[in-house]
Amino acid sequence: MKNFAVLSSRYSIEQTDPVNIPDDGGFQDLRQDEYRNYGSEIRFLKNYKMFRDTRNTFLIGVRVYDGKNNKK
Repeated sequence: MKNFAVLSSRYSIEQTDPVNIPDDGGFQDLRQDEYRNYGSEIRFLKNYKMFRDTRNTFLIGVRVYDGKNNKK
């Protein structure tokens, strides 16, 4: 079983004009993003032989995930 989580935030100052317009030091916007993502995964892996020496693999798994990304 594998569990994972991303708990982070990002603060950045961005120019609101299109990228092809030079920055004249005018108005800029503060972006505050929060990321809260959780998950769990379980796998079953089985190697087996079939028809002489042909090697095969059987894999089955389940993943549960919940993600909340809040962009302001």
